Amino acid sequence: MRVFDRYLGREVALPSIVEPGRYRVIAPSCVNGDIPLNARQAILSDGRAQCHIGGANGAFLESGRSESEVAEHDLLALSLATLVQTVMEEGGIKFCPLMPARLGELAELTDLDKALVRLMKHLHEIARRPRSSVYYCSEVSPLSRATRVAPAAEIRLAAHSEDWHRRTLSGVQPKRILALFSEDEWAIYENCVFARLLDRLDCYLRNRVAMVEALTRKYQAAQRLLNLKSEHLYHRFRTSLCELWEEALSERETELAINRADSSMEVISSLAKRINVLRQSELYGRIPRNTQVPEQLRDTNILQHDQHYRHLRELWFLYQNRAAEMRAAPAEVYDRNQKLFEHYVLYVGMLVRRVLSEIRLLKLDAGKSTIHFTFAGNQGKMVRQNDEWLLTYSGARLIIVPALYPLSDGGNIGLPADRIRVYCHSRGAVQESVSPERPWGSSGPVIVNPLEFYGLERIRVLIERFLWKPLFTGYGDPLPTLPDAASQWLISVGIATSASSTSTSRLAMATPLSDAKHKQLEIWLNSEQINDQSRSEIRRRDDGLTVLATCRHCGKSAFASFKPRTGGFLAECSQCLTKWGIFSTKDQRIAKFMVSGVQGASFESHGAWNLEIAL
Repeated sequence: MRVFDRYLGREVALPSIVEPGRYRVIAPSCVNGDIPLNARQAILSDGRAQCHIGGANGAFLESGRSESEVAEHDLLALSLATLVQTVMEEGGIKFCPLMPARLGELAELTDLDKALVRLMKHLHEIARRPRSSVYYCSEVSPLSRATRVAPAAEIRLAAHSEDWHRRTLSGVQPKRILALFSEDEWAIYENCVFARLLDRLDCYLRNRVAMVEALTRKYQAAQRLLNLKSEHLYHRFRTSLCELWEEALSERETELAINRADSSMEVISSLAKRINVLRQSELYGRIPRNTQVPEQLRDTNILQHDQHYRHLRELWFLYQNRAAEMRAAPAEVYDRNQKLFEHYVLYVGMLVRRVLSEIRLLKLDAGKSTIHFTFAGNQGKMVRQNDEWLLTYSGARLIIVPALYPLSDGGNIGLPADRIRVYCHSRGAVQESVSPERPWGSSGPVIVNPLEFYGLERIRVLIERFLWKPLFTGYGDPLPTLPDAASQWLISVGIATSASSTSTSRLAMATPLSDAKHKQLEIWLNSEQINDQSRSEIRRRDDGLTVLATCRHCGKSAFASFKPRTGGFLAECSQCLTKWGIFSTKDQRIAKFMVSGVQGASFESHGAWNLEIAL
C-alpha cells in the first residue's frame, strides 16, 4: 500500500515498522479493520501493536515509557488542549506558548489522595489484625500429634489394624488415628480485595509523584530565571524568557505554585511510602500474586459492616473513577492521539504566527486561512497544507512538519533540506545544539512544546534564517542591464557602483541610501524611461539595503556604521550593541548577527541574538 511520508515529502510503500504520525493515507482507508481514516489523514497508534491498512501489514513503533515520560506526555496533552481552547475562544495572533497557569491544579490533592490521608489508619489496622477463616483437614497422624479426632476416625481405625497399638478388654488403643487439623485461611475474598487495592494504589501514587515532579521542575526552572540565577544567559535574552514566562504566571504566582506543589508532593510521597510498607506486610505476602478480583465488588458482610474493611469499598470506587479516564477502547485511544496531533499542529502554527508578528522589520497581513507578509520589499505567505505549515518567500519555501516524537537513534538521514521536523516530545532523544553548518538549526530533533522555555526561540531561529538568507545571499548582486544614461546617473549620484572593472553596464547597489538620496532616487524612477522590471528591481534592492542597515532587534538605523567591504559588509547598532554582516571563512561565506564584544556565544546562552546563516 502506498502512503505519503510527511518527513520525505513523497509517496512510499507502507513500511513494516510504522512511526506514528509520520505517514498519512492517500485515499480513505481503515486501520486494523475498525478505525476509519479520511484521505490525507495521519496514521496514528490505537494502542495495539499491529498496523493493518489496505492489505498491508505493519507494526507501530512504540517503545516502553517510564513513569516520568508518561507524566510528561499527559502534561503536554493537557497543556496543548488548554492553549488551543483558549486561543479558539479568545482569538488573536499573540498567545503565551508556555504551560498555562490552570495546570497548577494538577498538583492539588485529588479526592482519592484526600481519602487515602483520611483512611490510611484503617489499611494499617487491616494489615495488623486481618480477618481470616478456619480451614479444616483430616490426616492420619501419630496419637501424640492429634489434638482433635476426625468424625470418621473410629470407622477408619476399625478397618486398619496396622494403626492399632494394642487390644485390651475394653477396646483398642490406637497407634495412629485420623486427626482433624485446622489452619487459618488468609486468602479470603476481602483480603484479596485489600491486596489488589494496594497494587492499584501503588501504581496510582507513583504516577501522581511523577506528575507533580514534572510540574515542580518546570516551576523551579522558571523561578531560577526570575531570580537572576541564570548568569550564563545573555541578559537581554534572559529578560525575554522571563517576560514570556510572566505571560503565563507572575513571579508571585510561580512562588505560590511551587509551594502548593511542594506541599502536595510531601503528602503524596508519604502516602506512597506507607502503601509500600503495607505491601511488605505479612497479610499481603500471604495472598497469591495471581489472585485477581473483578472490577465489580461483591457485597459481602465484612466489606459492608466491618469497621475497617468497609472503607476498602470507598477507596476501590474512587480509584475506579480515576482509572476509567485512562482505560479506553482502540477507537478511543486513536481519537485521543488524533486530538493530541491536531492540537500540536495548531500549536506550531500559532508559534509561527507569533514569531512573524514579533519580527520588527516585517509587515504582517493576517487572514483567517493564509497569512501574507512583506519583508525587505518581497512578498511572502504562510499557509497550512494538510498537517504541515508552508512558508514561501523570495522564491524559496520552508515546510515545518509537526511530529509527535523522534526515533531514539536519531535516524532519518538525508531528509529534504526544506522540510523541518518539529517534535512534540523527545521520548529520550537528545536535542542537538544549533549550528551554522545546518541551515535550519539542527540535524537532530527539534523539540518544541509548552514545557520548553526555548521552544519559541527555536521557531524564531528557523523563521529568521529562512527570511534573512535570500537578503544576505543577494547582497551586492548586479542589477539588470540598464541604458547607459541610467547607469551613468546612478553612478554619478553615488547610488550604485560598477559591478565590473571592465564595464559600467552592470551595476550593483552595496550601500544603503540616505533619506535625501532615497527621495532623489524615487523621483528619478518615476521620470526615467526604463522598463517596469528594472524599476521594480531597483526599488526592491533599495528596500533590501534599508532593511540590512536597520537593527532587527530595536529597529534603530545603522546607516552611519554600515561599511561595505570585499564580499560583504559590517554594521553595528549603537543602541543595543549588536553587530551583523557578511564574513568570509575558509570554506564559505557566513552571515552573522551577534552581540558586540562577546566571544563563544551559543544558542543556549544568547538565543536568536546570536544567529549565523551559511550562504
